[in-house]
Amino acid sequence: MAALLQVDDKDGVPVTLDSVTWEEHITGSDGHPEVKDCLDAIAVVLRQPQVVVESGTSIVYARLGACDKYPNLYLNISVEDSP
Repeated sequence: MAALLQVDDKDGVPVTLDSVTWEEHITGSDGHPEVKDCLDAIAVVLRQPQVVVESGTSIVYARLGACDKYPNLYLNISVEDSP
């Protein structure tokens, strides 16, 4: 799997988004195709979230207006712990 995005989160923890997850899970027809133009905003949300919620084995990062296309909405990024 090719890494599409690699960024350290707000605590310096490395986060990788691979192309398969992006194309099939996130921007695929059953996912959230509306965020296909917001890839750069994902890095911003991970580095500078306004809200962070830990739940089980995942962390959700959120930032209002991170995606220029949706200035009045939060962009939520869920990061799963890798095995």
